[in-house]
Amino acid sequence: MSYPPQGGYGGGAPAAAPDNNMTISVISLVVGVLCGGCLGAIPGIIAVVNAGKVGGLAASGNYGGAQEASAKARKWAMIAFIVSAVVFVVGIVLQLVVLGNTDTDTSIGLY
Repeated sequence: MSYPPQGGYGGGAPAAAPDNNMTISVISLVVGVLCGGCLGAIPGIIAVVNAGKVGGLAASGNYGGAQEASAKARKWAMIAFIVSAVVFVVGIVLQLVVLGNTDTDTSIGLY
């Protein structure tokens, strides 16, 4: 007596999980905290959360959802880098403006 071949529902091997982009997400979070403060950290956190979802979605067979989470992780990591760069540059410009406008004359005007 022969049995039918055993396998998944599609009959083929399951597709490999997409890249979760965890590395770039964590780097964007660190850069966001160091250069962008809270404004840079928020998109970095969102990127890390989406990157963390990829493995679970792929393991449950939801490959479309895993690819979507992977794409969202990369998108939010890029947003974190951009926001951090903008906040950093604005901070430098404000520091230069503030330091450039300091009055070093401390005399009271009695000569």
